Amino acid sequence: MSKGFEITGHKKIDKLFKQLTDKVQKKVVKKAMRKGMKPVLDEVKQNVPVDTGATKKDIKIRMGKRSRNRIEVQVSSKNDNYIPKFLEFGTSKMPARPFYTPAYESKGDEAKQTTMDALLELIQEELKKGDK
Repeated sequence: MSKGFEITGHKKIDKLFKQLTDKVQKKVVKKAMRKGMKPVLDEVKQNVPVDTGATKKDIKIRMGKRSRNRIEVQVSSKNDNYIPKFLEFGTSKMPARPFYTPAYESKGDEAKQTTMDALLELIQEELKKGDK
C-alpha cells in the first residue's frame, strides 16, 4: 500500500527553502505534504467499501517515518486495523477490493503538484513573516 513521490530539483523552492531555519523548514514541509495528500485522502474515502463506516472514519493523513532529509506522510488507517488490508489485497476466501492503489494512481500527480504549490506558498509566507 506504500506509494510515494519525491520533490527534488525545483530551483526556486530550493533557494527559498534554504533561507528558512531548520524548525520552520520542518513545519512548512509537514503542512505542505498534508495539504498535498488531501486529494488522495478524499479519493480513498470515496472508494473504500463501506459496511459500518468504521474503516472510512479511521482513514486519515498520518505522519510516518522521518529522517534528516526525508519526511513521510501517508493516507492510512491505524496500524492495528487489519480490515483495510484485507479489503485492499483480499484473503484466500475474499477477493481484493482495492481502494488505496486506485486512489493514488488517479490522484498521485495532483498530490505532487499540490504539495509543490503549497510548499512554495508556505515558504513565501514564512519569509514574509521574517521580514516584519
